[in-house]
Amino acid sequence: MKFWSGKVKKGFISFLAVLILYAGAGFLLLPALTVKYLPGKLSEMLKMTVTLQDAAFNPFLLSASLSGLDIREKEEQSSCFALETLSVRVCPSSIIRFVPVLAEVRVEKPNIAIARNADGTFNCIPVLPETAAETSGPETGKDEASGVPGFILRNVSITEGDIRFEDRPTSVRH
Repeated sequence: MKFWSGKVKKGFISFLAVLILYAGAGFLLLPALTVKYLPGKLSEMLKMTVTLQDAAFNPFLLSASLSGLDIREKEEQSSCFALETLSVRVCPSSIIRFVPVLAEVRVEKPNIAIARNADGTFNCIPVLPETAAETSGPETGKDEASGVPGFILRNVSITEGDIRFEDRPTSVRH
């Protein structure tokens, strides 16, 4: 009996084809689609201008990285939120638990600029969900009731960040 019988050979070729498709989708297709579509979707959702320079994914390590994320006010040229790199690594146990388990989240050089406008509103308010007022009732302790999906976060690191606050009516910066 030959080792490379017809069934084994077809199975091996099928496995290689699926592996190549998975790697190609993860390393090439997903980053390109993310850079193309994510800024538009976020801009629409946040009602702000969002740009993204680069995205990278590793489907074997279950990790993702976004570079050059910038969220700006529509009428202003200043950034409300920007960061150099956001890296996320998902734990493989997410598959078993049916809950996202983020093993590591790294944020490099985040810049947050909050400004109070003359009418008392803040520049970053569009980032908050529109239903925040509706869900600000008493805590029930259940994620299902609040609509927030459950997840596990294990390790977070933030390096070289900057937070600025500007009170525009009084022209004071902190």
